[in-house]
Amino acid sequence: MKKKAIITLLIILVLLSTIYFLLCLKEKKNVENTLNGFYKDFINKEYANLYKYFDIKFRTDLNLNEKHGYIVQPLIDDRHWYGDIKGIQYKPILWLGKNKRYVFVEVEYGYESAMTETDKIRLEKLNNEWVITKYNSGSPVNLP
Repeated sequence: MKKKAIITLLIILVLLSTIYFLLCLKEKKNVENTLNGFYKDFINKEYANLYKYFDIKFRTDLNLNEKHGYIVQPLIDDRHWYGDIKGIQYKPILWLGKNKRYVFVEVEYGYESAMTETDKIRLEKLNNEWVITKYNSGSPVNLP
C-alpha cells in the first residue's frame, strides 16, 4: 500500500513538473516576442513605437506625447551611442517571481570593429501582456 502511494505521488509530481515546464516555455516565448519587437523598432529607429513596449503605456495620467517624452529621448541617446547595431543575443531569461523576468541582452555594435555591450531589461506581465519595466543599456552614459 505504501509503495502505491509513493508511486502515485511521484506520478503527480512528474505531471505537475511537466505542466510547469510547458508553461515556462510559453511565457519565455511571449517575453522574447516583446523583446524582439522592442529591438526591431530600436534598431530601425522607429522611436514613436517604442513606448508601447514599456509599462508607461498603461498610465492613464499621461497623454501620448508625455509617454513618448519619458521614453523616447533616453532611447534616442542610447541608440546614437550604439551606432550601427550588428546583432543582439538574449542570454538566459531569469525568473524573478510570478510574472517577472530579467534578461541580459548582448548587443553587438560598431562601425568598423565590432564591440559588445550588455543591456539589462526587467519585464513584468501587466494586463496580460509582457512589458519592460526597467531598461539599462550597455551605454556608459547613465541616463535618468
